[in-house]
Formats: sequence, C-alpha cells, structure tokens
Amino acid sequence: MTHCSHLNLLFNSNNELLKTYNLVKASIIFNDKLTWKDKILYLMECHTCHEFNAGTNFVCLQCDFCGCWDNKHFQTHAIENSHSFSVNSSNGLLFCFSCMDYIVNDQIMLADNNLSLDEISTILNKSHPPDQIRRDGLYGLVNMGSTCFMSSVLQILIHNKYIIQKFLSQDHVTYCTIKDGRDCMLCAFDTIISEWFGSVTENNNNDSHDGFLTLLTCVWFINKNYAGYSQQDVHEFLQFILNQLHMDYIKTSSNGAKLQKDIKNNSDTLNNSNNDDGKNTNNKDFNSCSCIVHATFNGTLKSSIVCSECDDNSKTVIEPYLDLSLDISGKKTLYECLESFHKREQLHDFEFHCPKCQTEKDPIKQLTINQLSPVLIFQLKRFKHLINGSNVKINDFVSFPLYLEMSNYCYDNIDYGNSNINGNNGEPRLPTPHIIYELTGIISHKGTVNEGHYTATVKLSSGQWFKFNDSMISLLKEEQVLQEQAYLLFFTVKQISK
Repeated sequence: MTHCSHLNLLFNSNNELLKTYNLVKASIIFNDKLTWKDKILYLMECHTCHEFNAGTNFVCLQCDFCGCWDNKHFQTHAIENSHSFSVNSSNGLLFCFSCMDYIVNDQIMLADNNLSLDEISTILNKSHPPDQIRRDGLYGLVNMGSTCFMSSVLQILIHNKYIIQKFLSQDHVTYCTIKDGRDCMLCAFDTIISEWFGSVTENNNNDSHDGFLTLLTCVWFINKNYAGYSQQDVHEFLQFILNQLHMDYIKTSSNGAKLQKDIKNNSDTLNNSNNDDGKNTNNKDFNSCSCIVHATFNGTLKSSIVCSECDDNSKTVIEPYLDLSLDISGKKTLYECLESFHKREQLHDFEFHCPKCQTEKDPIKQLTINQLSPVLIFQLKRFKHLINGSNVKINDFVSFPLYLEMSNYCYDNIDYGNSNINGNNGEPRLPTPHIIYELTGIISHKGTVNEGHYTATVKLSSGQWFKFNDSMISLLKEEQVLQEQAYLLFFTVKQISK
C-alpha cells in the first residue's frame, strides 16, 4: 500500500468521490443482507468481457464502469478515460490505477468513520438492487492452498449433464442412510449441485462454498495425502474421486454387498471365459453397477492376439475403462494419438501357436474399443518418467477438435489386414454407425513437473464456453478454447447415425 500522489483529485471533487467511495464500500463490507449482497456483487461483472465477479473486479469511482483485473479491462478504462480511482469488489479497499497500488490515507479513513452504521443501514435499507438473472452453476472456487487440481476436477464433473440430472432427481438422498457430506462423497456432491443449480430460498442462502468445503473435508478424511499444501496430479485425483463416488454408492446402496460381488464375478467371467479354441465368446458388458460413475464413464476395451499369417483372432480379453491414456510423443493431433493407441503391435518372444493355420510366428496384438462410454475421458500423457529416475513434462501442443468421430476406433470397424470385407472370423461385418462426440471439458496445466497450475474449461448446455481459474470465471470464444494446452479432454456423445 502507498501514499498516493493523485489524492488531490479525490479531495478537490467537493467530497463527491469520497461519498461515492464510502457508499460502495458500505455495500460491500457492511451489508448483512446476504440476498442483497449476493445481488450487488453479482452485478459487478466486467463491462468489457462480462467476467463474473469473483472478488477481482474493480468499481470505478468516477463513472459507473466495472472492470476485471485478469484481462486488464479496468486498467484500459483507467488509461483511456483518466479515471484512476476504483474500489476492490471483494474487500472495499481503494485502489489507484495510476500508482497501481492500494491507497492508505488518514483523511480517507476519518471520512470513512464519519459515516455511521445507522447512516449505512438507512442507505442500504432504501436500496433495492435489481434481481439478477442467475447463470446456474457458474461459481468460482477460492484456492485454499494448491487446491486448483481439486477445483478443476470438480468444475468438470459438476457441469456434466448426466451428473447434474442424476443429483437433481434426488435419487441419492432418498436412499442414503448417512446423509453427511463429510462421510459420503455422494452427499457432498448432492450439496454442491443443490447450491449451484437449486433454487434460492429463505433457508438456503446459496453459499456456493459450503459444499466445496464439505467435499474437501471428505477428501482429506479418506486420503490424508490431499490434506497438505503440495500440488497433486489432477488425473490421479480424478481417478480417486470417481472411485470414491462408486465405493460410496456401494456403501449406501441397500444391495451394496450383493452388487459388489456381482461386479467382481462378472469381471472374472469376462476375463476367463474362453471356449475350447481359446476364443472369448462372452458378450456381457461391465454394466452390473448402475452408479453415476459407471453409467457415465464406463466402457470396455478389447485386447486381441491375432495371427500374423491368417488374421485369426486366437485370444480376446475384455477390460473395463473409465479413461484412456494416450501417448503424445511426436504427435500433433488427438487423432494421431488415437491412431497410435490402436496401432497393431508385433509381439516378440511370445509363445504362440495358431489353432487355425498352425503357425508359430510372432502374433500381433490389437487394442480396440469394444464399448464406448457416454462420456470419454482422454489423458494426454504429458508427464514422463525417464530411465535415470527424473521426471519431465512434455509441453508440445496437441490440437483437438470440437467434434470427434469415434467409429473408426471401434472393434467392428478395425481393419485386420487381409480381412477388409469380412470379420476376422470370416463372418460378414456389420456397418459401424457414425459416432460423433462433442468436446465439453478441458483441464489444462501450466508449469513444470513439480509445480504449476490447473484450470478447467467447460461448455455449458447454452453452448457457451467458460474458463474456471480458481475463483475467476471467464467467457471464452471457440478459437480460444482450441488453443488450450490440454492435459485431460472430456467428450460427450452427441450423435449416432448410420
């Protein structure tokens, strides 16, 4: 803070600027009517980019302009209009954009104190801020010490349409016997979605952080590694959250024990049920669990050992997935990463005997998608462990589309060399429909292996893109979205057609 050399302008305005400052500060600091304060703060959005007020916007004392700090829109306004004085919308402090610092002055402090609480109360009671049009779910989350990896995952999951629909249906709260977000992560999510998307009532002041704090408590209780101030990998945290949501569903479901046993038995059956010629003929899916995680993100991969001579599929293993990790070394596009993921690989030093043509030549391993999930999660493998024990981050830009065609990567559409028309069993191949996925979320990382910062970019049902940078929220254009250095990509199925 500094003693500003531009204060003469403030004091030579017949105290009008001081009066304005005191009133603005009073509306921010002393307003105990939460619904009114919520309206006032909400209305302080940036007039240039319409960034929502998350405590980093500034209100001009010399006109009615409100501008953001992150995109320097208030600084631009100050330069173009010679308007130096503003108020921080979070703490009510006076800021000079000519000095680029907060102002400390005894005369201002005395003038502030001369405005009594009774006068403030009278002014506020006569004030009726207009009702704001809420943009449901648009809430920033304060960084509580290297918690950006948590808030990024939360923003992606909370804005997923399947998760929103599931929790707004009140399905969990009706059967859960715990009903405490500190002990049940599903309850914590239920609280957050109620706060972010539910209606505001007299009994619900819609504090957008209560649910987040409850979730943090739940996370820290389950895994104390997340309770410190060290940065964590966002992909590992996503896997932790998805697994815990599933486990809490098992724990709180009335038939949880039976469900867990059925899932295990089904998994064992899928991986071991080979017929006499070694081919897996079981067509069951990993759909035993109806929790929100498996209903949204679960799919299956088909790992096949194929004869290099006759293309006979001698062995198949079905494995479940919640996300797919893609190698990005030397790749420039997401499609190149997917091609590499499905690339046929010659196996060496592998004991093999083809039951069809009797050859013992090295077979080919083929990995394909057997069943697509409603929401696809791709991890772009940016962090690499070297032989010498050190870790490096791959900062290469990998482009990705707004719409992704996935039919080429499904099992029935894979070309097995000589089997262009018929399947590898000689049976006619059914035409694979066009399967279009829509990009709906991105988690980006800036920094190094040991330190950095995560942000989330989300597409809402309105078609608008918003970037969540802790407590700051920015509206993005599509061309800005496509420039993100993605670490995790989220695609939601949009269209399936012949």
